[in-house]
Amino acid sequence: MSAHLLSMPCKMHTLQDDLESIFWVVLYVIMRYMGYKVELEHRLQDIVNIFFQHTTRNGESHGGAGKRDFMGYHLSKFVIPDNVPLTDLLSNFRRMIQHFHHFMERMNHEFGLIMFDNENVNIPDGIRAASMKLNDDFQRLEIRNYDAIETLFTNALSHKKWPKDDKAFDHYAKALSKRKLAEIEYAKEGGMAAKRLKGNRSKGSKKNLD
Repeated sequence: MSAHLLSMPCKMHTLQDDLESIFWVVLYVIMRYMGYKVELEHRLQDIVNIFFQHTTRNGESHGGAGKRDFMGYHLSKFVIPDNVPLTDLLSNFRRMIQHFHHFMERMNHEFGLIMFDNENVNIPDGIRAASMKLNDDFQRLEIRNYDAIETLFTNALSHKKWPKDDKAFDHYAKALSKRKLAEIEYAKEGGMAAKRLKGNRSKGSKKNLD
């Protein structure tokens, strides 16, 4: 789901939300099945922070902050080992989405100025003028339709540097297994400590009885 829809549950669903959701599906598949340059123990936490981050306000769940944060600094350094075409696809896809996010922020700012910050502007005329300008800007966005996204995938998959051995490996399962083993070991240690404590208490009780 797009960061905008997660942060504003009442927002009208648009084509751009669908296109952005494709990006997050691709990123999840890469992080889980193809790997990237980050320590294994951080991989599972990255997935949780990006895809499952949410807060509750007035009884309503909001999210998207994890996706926005990762799309900034972290994703700019995101590299898929031995797969330059896929790394480039993700980078260009990210750039298109960021341009759309900037457009949305500018649109909200423009309409906010018209509605709340300028009493001398005729509101209908101001909205009409802003809409014409924003529509021109929107038509220049690559993410205005599916075409640019389709081209990204076509170019990446047909690239001569696409690896021949691209078999998927479930890194998530491996990371989860490591965490599960750690939890089991922790539980074992906790159980042994509880037994020792219980034994010490039993010995103490027996001494008191003596």
